[in-house]
Amino acid sequence: MDTEATFNNTAEDPDKIYRAMHDLQLLTRKYIDSLLQSRESADSHARFLTTILDSVGDGLIVVNADRTILLANQAAIRIAGWEIAQLSETELRKRYKRFKSDGRTPLSEEEEPMHIALTEGRANEIIGFVSSPHLPPEGIWVRTMASPIRNDNGEIIGGVSILQDISNSVKLKHQRDALATLITHDLKNHLIAESGVLEILADELSDSLKPEVREMLSEQVSGNFKYLELASTLVELCRSELLNSPDAFNPVALPDLLNSVIELNKQHALNVGVNIVQNIESGLPELRGVLPALQQVFHNLVQNAIHVSDTGQTVTINAKRRQNVVEIEVADEGPGIPADKLDKLFDPTVVASRLRSGTTSTGVGLHLCRLLLDMHGGKLTCASEENKGTSFFVELPL
Repeated sequence: MDTEATFNNTAEDPDKIYRAMHDLQLLTRKYIDSLLQSRESADSHARFLTTILDSVGDGLIVVNADRTILLANQAAIRIAGWEIAQLSETELRKRYKRFKSDGRTPLSEEEEPMHIALTEGRANEIIGFVSSPHLPPEGIWVRTMASPIRNDNGEIIGGVSILQDISNSVKLKHQRDALATLITHDLKNHLIAESGVLEILADELSDSLKPEVREMLSEQVSGNFKYLELASTLVELCRSELLNSPDAFNPVALPDLLNSVIELNKQHALNVGVNIVQNIESGLPELRGVLPALQQVFHNLVQNAIHVSDTGQTVTINAKRRQNVVEIEVADEGPGIPADKLDKLFDPTVVASRLRSGTTSTGVGLHLCRLLLDMHGGKLTCASEENKGTSFFVELPL
């Protein structure tokens, strides 16, 4: 009995096994179909994402923590002139030479935006020049921005970089600067010639002219001198390309700089009866800067201080070290600046309005001083009180 029952159960096992295998095949097929559909969906999403990235006008590169390029869109490939995703980081640095904004100083690996993003975990940006056999012979100018990519735990797992080819903009800027320099230079020469004629007229015809005509001629001489100074300042400003080059920055001894400015203005101060006093802290370290530009800044400030001073008053120049900067103060004992005008002293829109109106003091000189100091990493501020004089403070980094 037991033997027969066992035989019958064994006879039914093949059917059960067949059905089980059939069910397993169905499940496997469904699973495979699901995987295929998922893969097709993923591929579809990937193609859609690639289409979006390739439609972006700026180059986009994504790297992992090892700096292996995971993705480069068509704009990045076009800028690079090569399928850069196929190159390792070492090969990239060999094929592409990168330089700073002066176009000559090599950009070190530590200064690369992606290196900073991956090692310091912060976004950064740089404008530089790139040359390579894969690029046009004249090379290209590129603005590069890089940011780190973090996981949910805040760990840096890669970086994304955006590349913008700004070669045309840089070329136009160079042409604009060259044209501005030529125009300003010609303007300066014209004003010099005109000043000479006006001074001769003032000297030779002074006794024969009516008082009102003599006064008008004197105002013309004074106004012409003001715009000659403005043209000289513009010439320095138009040399902005020099200020972008590390080669133009040289050691500057502050006492020698200030002494040269005082010598330049000493005769004018004597003529109007104004004293110039300087208090320069001993042992000040040298600065790094473009000497003609800094001379122009302090010449403008001292000249302005003399202009607003009455006979017998004093213009004081103080210089001292304060932490990592040198502070230079040019102070006068003149009428001061009203509070409502002090707030708008460096406002470029106000300066432009004064220039168009042809007023005696346009404020352009101060505005240009500030621009020149910005190029040196410095700053210009002012403190004033009516009837108690004005102080201009220049800060320059050591």
